[in-house]
Amino acid sequence: MKRITILIIAISFIMLVFVSCSVIDYPLSDESRAVVTLEVIVHAVNDNDAEALAYLFSYNVLTEKSDLLDTSKDFIEFVGGEIITYSEPADNGISSYEEFEYGKIRKEIQYSVTVETTVGKYHIAILECVTDDFDEDNVGVISIYIIKAENWQNDHVYRGDGNWTPGINIEKGEIENEEISNSNYISSILADPHNLMLCA
Repeated sequence: MKRITILIIAISFIMLVFVSCSVIDYPLSDESRAVVTLEVIVHAVNDNDAEALAYLFSYNVLTEKSDLLDTSKDFIEFVGGEIITYSEPADNGISSYEEFEYGKIRKEIQYSVTVETTVGKYHIAILECVTDDFDEDNVGVISIYIIKAENWQNDHVYRGDGNWTPGINIEKGEIENEEISNSNYISSILADPHNLMLCA
C-alpha cells in the first residue's frame, strides 16, 4: 500500500509537469526527473518502504544486484530517522552525460543532495539513466551513495567514491580514515567517463 502511495505521488508530480507544459510538449527536465526521484527516496525512508526504494533502480541493476532489497533496508536503517528537510538537486548542480550513435541517445544525470533527519545529516549522491535508446532496461537509478555529513570533510561536492558502483553504497567514513588525497580523488573521477559530465 505504501509503495502504491509513493508511486501515485510521483506520477501526480509528473502529470503536473506535463500538464503545465502541454502546449509546448516539453519532456521532463533533468531537474524535474531528479526532484521526482528524490521525493520517492524521502517517502521511502519516512515510510520504511524498502521496496519503493529498490524499484527506483533500472531493470538491469535490479537483475544484477540480487541483494538490492536488503541494501535498501540497510539504507533506511543507516539514515535511522525521519527526513525532515533536504536540499534541492539543483543546489549543487545537476550534471549530464550523453552518448549519440546513429540517431540514438543514452543520457545519464548525476546530482548530490543533503538531507537532515531527526537524528543527523547526510549527503546522498545519485546517478540516474533518464534515456537509453540502445537498451530501455537501463533507464532508472543506477547508483546511490550515502555518507554522514560529519564524515565528509572535503570541500568538493559529495560524489561517493567516484566509481558509481551500481546499487546502494553506504559509506561510513572510509574516505577520511584512509586520508585519500584530493589528487587521488580527482584521478578516480577522470578515470570514469560518467564523471566527465557537463553541467546541464
